[in-house]
Amino acid sequence: MMNSLPDIYVGHDAVIVRLDMGQRRVRAIVSREALEERFSAQHNPAAWLDAYKANSAVIDAVVRDKVAKASPEPVIISKYDF
Repeated sequence: MMNSLPDIYVGHDAVIVRLDMGQRRVRAIVSREALEERFSAQHNPAAWLDAYKANSAVIDAVVRDKVAKASPEPVIISKYDF
């Protein structure tokens, strides 16, 4: 069964992304606190999404690092990961 969710979308107090990691796709949840405090996003879902998109290279690198360290899925990204 195909998952109809987009690769990037806003959830409850987070941005949820699905990233290709070689042979599989990994789901990551980027907290609104990380987006607001580390990337200066405003306090609304559209701003969180914009902050993720503008900083995806940095955020995705953190996700990849956690996956390399065998972090369970979904990978949770908080303000303390930066």
